[in-house]
Amino acid sequence: YDHAFGSSYEENGVVYVHGVKGNDGWTNQIDMYWSSDLENWEFKEGVIKVPEDICVFNTSVCKGKDGYVMAIEVGTREDKHPIIGCNFTMIFAVSKDLFNWELLPIEKYIYSPERYTACPAIRYYDGYYYMVNLESAPFHRWIPYIVRTKDLEEWEIGEINPFITPDDEDKKLIYPERLTEEEKEFIANGFDCNNSDIDFCDYNGKTIIMYSWGNQFGKEFLAMAEYDGSLQELLESHFLK
Repeated sequence: YDHAFGSSYEENGVVYVHGVKGNDGWTNQIDMYWSSDLENWEFKEGVIKVPEDICVFNTSVCKGKDGYVMAIEVGTREDKHPIIGCNFTMIFAVSKDLFNWELLPIEKYIYSPERYTACPAIRYYDGYYYMVNLESAPFHRWIPYIVRTKDLEEWEIGEINPFITPDDEDKKLIYPERLTEEEKEFIANGFDCNNSDIDFCDYNGKTIIMYSWGNQFGKEFLAMAEYDGSLQELLESHFLK
């Protein structure tokens, strides 16, 4: 209740859900719910607070080398924060136990203040943190790119990018029999300039990719893609060495 921009992380049968306090998208606090049965939930307020002139949006959590890492999309009102730069940018927090979080110094651990970077999905494999994030492109387009880092400070952009691009494949219907003709027409005529808010998981030997497509101004749809291989293989495949 009264939270927005939710993300989840599961470990040992417990689901941890992080959300931004308030529902207007312009607050500086992240709260957490957790549950082992998805019915009964416990709550911790203010697991992360950023300076008051910074606003938090999407988050993503993964288990890394020495604990847990949270990638946090942030912005500022009227682009006024000297470190954050343009809306939007990623900063990072770390935790040893998923309950007590420490925000890393934003002047050092940040990606990437000189341009629009949003909607992070972060994972860790064999010494690298891989992050898929949204980039603003010319001609009213928003396209996800993949980057990686060993230390959350120096970042490498994948040689094979973008991660996905908007096209008519986004509009394929998984269960057309469940939709009315009017709904099918609504989807078919949707303006598609955006593949955003990606998340992914391993499932039965494949990678399931969930994402949003649409016009970036409120007319959005959810879509699913598959990769015939593990998530680790997919993320590593975008880098040549």
